[in-house]
Amino acid sequence: KRLRDAMEIMPIGIGNGFTGTVSSCLVRSGARVLWIDPGGYPAHTLARHGVHWDDVTDIFITHNHEDHVQGMSAVLFRARHLGRKARIITAPSIYHVLRRQYLKLCPDFDRLVQFTPVSPGPPLELDGITIHTRWNHHILPYGTLGLKISARGRTFGFSGDTKLDERINALLGRPELTPQWFRDCDLVFHEVSFDHPMGVHSHWKEVEKLQAALDCPVLGYHTDTGQDRPLALAGEGKIYRLE
Repeated sequence: KRLRDAMEIMPIGIGNGFTGTVSSCLVRSGARVLWIDPGGYPAHTLARHGVHWDDVTDIFITHNHEDHVQGMSAVLFRARHLGRKARIITAPSIYHVLRRQYLKLCPDFDRLVQFTPVSPGPPLELDGITIHTRWNHHILPYGTLGLKISARGRTFGFSGDTKLDERINALLGRPELTPQWFRDCDLVFHEVSFDHPMGVHSHWKEVEKLQAALDCPVLGYHTDTGQDRPLALAGEGKIYRLE
């Protein structure tokens, strides 16, 4: 395994499940390669950006919507083929639903997976990588996670699917859903919708306010990747090196 001396972020897809390659992201530091929300056809999707999927050491699941777990069946079958467990990181409530989703397809699911639980509160430590999580404001009763990943003195923020809205946050009174949560980040990927201000995703004008409140770049993902967008989007296959 290659040992990286800085944290590297690579968007594998930034689409919204309807257009483009579904959103997923690699985070690499030291010997760890963390894949957030594995997309479909993992071998081909990763290979387009020069990544062999056997190099992935850990998989983080933000929630159970189809576009965020498309690659799980391939991950499980690959684990069976290699005789090496897939290391899955997520919240217990999300994991239990994931298990039910795939147990009929893979009756040996429990043998194929090494589960590492994570939840808001104490961070998860992985070989010099620290992962903080939050519960997002989204539409699933068993939860949707946002996360911050820190390594080598740098921090990457990944919103996960959420509804960023000042009015909603004022009613909820949850500081982790405000821009303050990302204050210590050097780079943030935030999901964004350009067409539906009243939808379940974050409208671009709210993300624009987030960008104005932070000192780091905020790049859009999980979106319609059309032309002439008013916010900068993460670049698929581009390496963002935080050092």
